[in-house]
Amino acid sequence: MKPVVLLFLLLPLTLPAQSLTQTIRGRVTDKTTKTGLPGATLLVVGTQHGAVADREGYFRLDEVPVGRQTLRVSYVGYREIVLTNLIVNSAKELIIQAELDESVVMANEVIVKAKADKAKPINELAAVSARVFTVEETSRYAGAFMDPARLVTNFAGAQNPRNDRNDVVVRGNSPLGVLWRLEGVDIPNPNHFAFLGSSGGISILNTNTLANSDFLTGAFPAEYGNRTAAAFDLNLRTGNNARYEYTGQAGIGGLEFGIEGPVQRKKHSSFMASYRTFSLKSIEQLGLKPAVTGGLPDFQDLTFKLNLPSEKWGSITVFGLGGKSTYHERDDTGARNDLGSGMGVAGLTHLYHFSPKTYGKLYLSWSGSETTEQDLNTSQQLTQDLRMNYQQVQGRYEVVQKFTARNLIKGGITVNRIYFDFLEKRYSGKTVQTRFDDRSQATLWQSYIHWQHRFNDRLTMNSGLYFQYFGLNSTQRLEPRWSLQWQAAPQHRLSLGYGSHSQTQPLAHYTRLYTYTNRPAQQTNHGLDFTKSHHLVLSHDWSFHENWRLKSEAYYQSLYDVPVTLRPSPFFSTINTGTVEQGVLNIPDSLLNAGAGYNTGMEFTLEKFFRQRATLEPHYLLATLSVFRSRYQGADHIWRNTAFGNQYVLNLLAGYEWAVGRARNNALLVDVRFSATGGKPYIPVDLAASVKAKSEVRDTKNAYQTRLAPYQRIDLKTSFRFNRPKASHYLFVELTNLLSEEVALTVRYDNATKSVRTQYYGFKLLPLAGYRIGWGKTKAR
Repeated sequence: MKPVVLLFLLLPLTLPAQSLTQTIRGRVTDKTTKTGLPGATLLVVGTQHGAVADREGYFRLDEVPVGRQTLRVSYVGYREIVLTNLIVNSAKELIIQAELDESVVMANEVIVKAKADKAKPINELAAVSARVFTVEETSRYAGAFMDPARLVTNFAGAQNPRNDRNDVVVRGNSPLGVLWRLEGVDIPNPNHFAFLGSSGGISILNTNTLANSDFLTGAFPAEYGNRTAAAFDLNLRTGNNARYEYTGQAGIGGLEFGIEGPVQRKKHSSFMASYRTFSLKSIEQLGLKPAVTGGLPDFQDLTFKLNLPSEKWGSITVFGLGGKSTYHERDDTGARNDLGSGMGVAGLTHLYHFSPKTYGKLYLSWSGSETTEQDLNTSQQLTQDLRMNYQQVQGRYEVVQKFTARNLIKGGITVNRIYFDFLEKRYSGKTVQTRFDDRSQATLWQSYIHWQHRFNDRLTMNSGLYFQYFGLNSTQRLEPRWSLQWQAAPQHRLSLGYGSHSQTQPLAHYTRLYTYTNRPAQQTNHGLDFTKSHHLVLSHDWSFHENWRLKSEAYYQSLYDVPVTLRPSPFFSTINTGTVEQGVLNIPDSLLNAGAGYNTGMEFTLEKFFRQRATLEPHYLLATLSVFRSRYQGADHIWRNTAFGNQYVLNLLAGYEWAVGRARNNALLVDVRFSATGGKPYIPVDLAASVKAKSEVRDTKNAYQTRLAPYQRIDLKTSFRFNRPKASHYLFVELTNLLSEEVALTVRYDNATKSVRTQYYGFKLLPLAGYRIGWGKTKAR
């Protein structure tokens, strides 16, 4: 590691004193109708660089100095926006999509001034419990692994209870309650080693291919359905439509190559593709042991996007994402566990404007995930073979009509065809037992309509209805959504939101065939209804100083019609599905929609944003605190903590950026993160009963009433950006879990010692390092 640190120190001194510049290009559009705004003006704050958009809204800013820049965009009759923390490097042009809101009360010849709202979501219909996360944040934050799923656990309301997996627990809800959406289509959990909706270890999503995206944690708009916890609304960036650009990246165990460029320059069409391959085995080859268990994963993934705009036929986008992973673990006895997984999505969208204020958009997609698992004994004989395959074909059409600056209507209909195969075999010598052989399919219909009414530029109301029909057992539900947002003063914004949300059970729950000794096999859970919930959120956003904000949010979520069982485990509830004690497939028969639960809490976010380099404030701060209570009631009518009720989550992130080099073209960054999480509730071991039975017996009467030890973690990251006339370079070194704190996962009974021991899991100290280079043309001045 010492050579890398020396490289960080010496490189700025060896670079020539040459001021480097780059081009910022893009398009300015109406945020609602997606039509170009000709004549929009753009200015790089603190410089003399400005431009005016052409008749289609496209613009070009040449010779912009490299570094962290701020862009101001304005248009008559629209609210001005300020785009901050734009990283301009010497290798690749910066492509910007600037979307402006039309003003309600101002005359057409007036530009409405506005401050930069850096956390406001991209989706203008989301008024509460939503924020945007940027690609720059994903790359910068220590401990984020350049992974959106891990990044959002720094935000209020979200947590990751295990550092070795990408579980996203939001406000005490199971990770199964999180919706993943990419380019407008619903997709399976996009993680390597995701297991039937549970979270894997590392994201298939590649930071180098993502655009700014939204994360919603409650009372979300009507267009998001069939989830009760949260939603990721992810976007892929569009490739450069004027020139070819390349990216290469190498790190401990990983390689990546990306390419992008124009298809037809005059039509602004482009492509973008990136491939990664990664193996954590190389960490062990360095003599390090980052994990407790004996196996480490290998994986690879591919992302692409093709953008084909046309004035006559509308805009067509073709995109895809896919990943494949393998995991081989061998214990001390020689027994093996071989795990494989794959996930993929391919989609097409077509946006067509019927008029300047009306457009329709078609979404077509296929997505799927597959998991295989084989266990072999010490003689390398197969003892278990498990295979799961999930596929979904989705079609959606939505229409957006902007009547005036005050009113818009957005509505759509979606059909999902779902296919599920599950096979599990057990082997004992020559005897083969087929435990499960399930091949099933179902159709889910969804529709929504959303009305936004802006009383003026300070007061906005959103209301909508969402409907879904599940064809497998003919269950259906109509859900209202509503929010009100009031800019009470320039520094104060109040928001109130309500949403009724429901979710189907995993398909395996409905179609599981249970066998009995005294009666025929039955699908006893076939008639299960949705799990339902009410969300109520009140928030206050206070911009008390330039680049500082304090957001407070109170919420209450009531869950009902949760599947529970009377026997043999009346404490059981599907609220806890997705934990070590209760996997997705660990489901008893004869479930009833008779359970309940609630999540309530307060969340606080104190945030100081980066300012541009010239202001001499090159630092940021993000502090989030979530204090919450998560409870549920099983068939025994006893209120207990849920398995995700950790009570509190605290995150402190800070970073400083130094401009270095004779021409100050380069930047050295240091980022640190501290995270603390309350103890995880668990099912204790009944020691007396376990000793008597000579095997582990759980004390289910006291399920989730006690907690494991709290968990704290410190991450440190140092990175260096340096620019050359024909290339830009990025180096980073990161120490994750600096103090090697272990996560208390559960407790186990040890029959040899007749005692109960805590089982720990996850990464200890994990060092990471990487290097990225971008090729491109640059102008020197």
